[in-house]
Amino acid sequence: MDGNVLFFSSDREGTKGGKDIFYSRLENDAWGMPENAGVMINTSGDEVFPFVHENVLYFSSNCSGGNGELDIYKSYFRDLEFTPAENLGETINSSADDFGITIAKNGKTGFISSNREGGKGSDDIYFIQITETAVVESKDLQGRFSYRNLDNGIKDLDVLLIDDSGRVVLRVRTNENGEFAFRNLPVSDNYSIKLVEPSADLKLEIFDKNGEAIAVLRSDQNGKFLYKKLDAIQGGMLTMMEEEEPQFSTKGRLNGQFIFENDPNKYPDGLNVYLMDNNGNVKGTTKTDNRGNFSFRQLDLGDNYIIRTDSLGDDAIMLIYNKHENVIAEYRRDKNGNYVFRKLGDRSSDLSLMDIESDSATFAQLSVSLNGQFRFRSLDGTPSDMSFFILDDDGNLIYKGKTDENGHFRARNLAVADQYIFQIDPNDPNYDKKLIVELFARNGKSLAVLENDKSGKFVYKRLKQEFSYIKEIKTEEVQLELPDKIPYIYFEKNSSYLDEASKKQLDKVVQIMRKVPHLKIEISAHADSRADDEFNDWLTEKRMNRVKDYLIDKGIPASRITGAYYGKRKPVNSCSSPTDCDEDQHRQNRRCELRLIPAKA
Repeated sequence: MDGNVLFFSSDREGTKGGKDIFYSRLENDAWGMPENAGVMINTSGDEVFPFVHENVLYFSSNCSGGNGELDIYKSYFRDLEFTPAENLGETINSSADDFGITIAKNGKTGFISSNREGGKGSDDIYFIQITETAVVESKDLQGRFSYRNLDNGIKDLDVLLIDDSGRVVLRVRTNENGEFAFRNLPVSDNYSIKLVEPSADLKLEIFDKNGEAIAVLRSDQNGKFLYKKLDAIQGGMLTMMEEEEPQFSTKGRLNGQFIFENDPNKYPDGLNVYLMDNNGNVKGTTKTDNRGNFSFRQLDLGDNYIIRTDSLGDDAIMLIYNKHENVIAEYRRDKNGNYVFRKLGDRSSDLSLMDIESDSATFAQLSVSLNGQFRFRSLDGTPSDMSFFILDDDGNLIYKGKTDENGHFRARNLAVADQYIFQIDPNDPNYDKKLIVELFARNGKSLAVLENDKSGKFVYKRLKQEFSYIKEIKTEEVQLELPDKIPYIYFEKNSSYLDEASKKQLDKVVQIMRKVPHLKIEISAHADSRADDEFNDWLTEKRMNRVKDYLIDKGIPASRITGAYYGKRKPVNSCSSPTDCDEDQHRQNRRCELRLIPAKA
């Protein structure tokens, strides 16, 4: 709280029962008229001893349904709108009076007063630790692991729930359908879900309490699936907006497309798309084009939005794209027909695909959706219900699908890669026939017309985060003279942000790595000596990740990037203490070193 609201208990006129919780606002250096906190808080009983910690109101009440006399309750609030009061349960409350709770600033410990049995006198003070089942609301997290594009649930996976400090909180195993659940989680904490044996071929679906899939997440390069908990006053789905002008803009854009899951060549043309605020007020309208695309611009990054459309079929899905035409999420409508988007604030938490460490709203979890059509090369017509595979560079199966009756297909949730290889199922009647495959952009324009090579494979390359193609894999090596040394990337004091000069330098590195597909890069991050080891280790880790994220955003796969951070342990000069050198000399140590590593022969 900001100190401008005063909570108190009173039996004054206007109560719902005996004593109620009231609040008064400080306006123009004077307290305003008290207002009743309302039916979410007050009952026909007594509500007393209010206490506020952050956005939670704690109080005691002897209303019906408690554990005894006075019980301690809590309610989340924002803008003085309260959620229904919740009893803190038997861990805190007894059959006697429990009241006067206070929470320390760290949010982890506190005190209550109680006249329960076992005390030293009438009312005693008890020390409490804030645990999952004591003062915070409990929620469940349930999901399902399956192969990314084969939809087969995977049994007996060891699933770890890891908190922000890296500690394993819980460990479960998936059932025969690949399903798992974590129960009674603190709503205010952030977690990562990680497998004991991670695989790049897996996807994670998150389900709501009704068993409906609300998000599809893929792991990062470390095998973790980021999960950010909701608190009770917050809602929404995924953070989708990208800044119009990275770093400086307060405006965002939202690019999407509506498709039908069961019909790869059908799109809702001319569909009305409504942008609404939380109160249901329409803030903007648009229509989809003939490929189901829509866009909203100049959205306030700090606001929450709801997307609603005219009636669509149950198999309708909304895809959200970033500026590189990678899919950052796919969503279905909720039971009210809404697609809900909520921008994360400093204290917000949610299921998120956004890398919140990035300086340009970079989305870390990406996928690719390929839409196309198989046709006979020399004959009229198309193969009907033909089975085909998509393979990665190493020949691993990453997608298995079928065309419709006209040879059309759509392959979703593909990992972002420079190259995709199509192959006809050897058991399909069309395997030995001469075919071509045409791929289409989101706007319906032709991206590539591919012929199969001698091995029967159709090879499709995506270059520079734009679409292009080749008809066969070039076997000759690219001859390119690599620089002996890449100039350092420098940072301001206590900062991990990249300036324009650094970005231009990194863009040159990106150009080289695009020309040499198997070239790797190593990042080494450093700091000056003007802070302790703990801070400098933290800062150089952020610098390392900042550079790494920039390269990934430019289309360099994470598998081609390695990094390490060294704090202040490896200065390039003699500035080993804060007073040894001037600012320019300290700046020389605030750096990231980059080293290109050729592929091994």
